[in-house]
Amino acid sequence: MVGKLLSLGREDFQSFADVGRLPFYRHADMGSTVYLFGRFWAQIEILRQQALYVSISAEARGRHLQAFLDCLESRKVRLIDRISQRAVGETLLDMSGVRTIRYIEFARALDESDAARWLEPLANLLMRSNYTAARQQILQYCVVVHAMIDTLDPTHAVTKERPAIPNKLSKQTWRDLNYRVFRNYLGFVAEYQKYLGGPKTRKANPED
Repeated sequence: MVGKLLSLGREDFQSFADVGRLPFYRHADMGSTVYLFGRFWAQIEILRQQALYVSISAEARGRHLQAFLDCLESRKVRLIDRISQRAVGETLLDMSGVRTIRYIEFARALDESDAARWLEPLANLLMRSNYTAARQQILQYCVVVHAMIDTLDPTHAVTKERPAIPNKLSKQTWRDLNYRVFRNYLGFVAEYQKYLGGPKTRKANPED
């Protein structure tokens, strides 16, 4: 998911420019992006339903994971409301409730059931990524998940190390991440400037 969002961010989400002509899930980039978000949120639901939220806090790495998840669901960071997020996550769970469905099953479910309506809040936000506010909201979320991956897997044993895109952050997003996210929720992330770059100036970021 992070790799996909970083790629989309580099191109200012231009891949979503023509989504409005199709049902969102029939657009290749949109459908795959929604699916990746859904899988991520489904994994959070598995943690919640298996009562693992309680047990993971027993050691430092688990406490860091809990802090990241709390941050991602906080009012100023989350992409959609918590109930909608949980609905998206549940849409991607198989009958066992402990595994996520494959993409082909996901696509079939959208064609054959009313599952698409649960995904519409997320899809609508992604389709508004041509607007600065929505794009920055998505990029802020991406930064937090990117930092989570690097923090929980610092040697990148199971994940790929990816360069950040601080040049795509607006001045306000930089401030929110610097002063609220990393100094409040995620104070244990030592090298967070990797994701932010230097302080934003009006000249360096005319869009802001």
